[in-house]
Amino acid sequence: MRAIGRDGSTRPELVWAPPYRPTALAAAQDEARKLGLPNPLPARSSDVDPIKWVDIGFWIRPDGKTDEPEILRGSRSTGWAGYLLKQVSERRYTGFSSSSTDRGVYRVERFTLRGTYQVPVGSLIARRGGAARLEVLDLTQPDTSASSNRS
Repeated sequence: MRAIGRDGSTRPELVWAPPYRPTALAAAQDEARKLGLPNPLPARSSDVDPIKWVDIGFWIRPDGKTDEPEILRGSRSTGWAGYLLKQVSERRYTGFSSSSTDRGVYRVERFTLRGTYQVPVGSLIARRGGAARLEVLDLTQPDTSASSNRS
């Protein structure tokens, strides 16, 4: 594993990451579905489920470990995303060669939490309101790297 990505021409590749934790609603609905029980919290026509998002920036060090994950920006409330910082900090990427002053590669990813489309009880219009699903998008420019003196 240590030899993967050491040629210097490739970007660090994700080798391992802990699983994303499901939301409480998604976990409850999944358990009910497994046991053949009805949905514990069916969507209603008056429910509003806004899309939540955060951009998380972090360093990938030459040894493949992540460092200094932080929420850069996001929707109104970013408190829901605290567990994502822990998930990012435990990731492992392929190592790469660098000079002794090189801090590594800086990466920015957008995490979006949005409900799935469904027709709620009492409505005929499909809308987002089902169990939330997490989507991840890499916003980093290709071959982005910085030295330790860059802030």
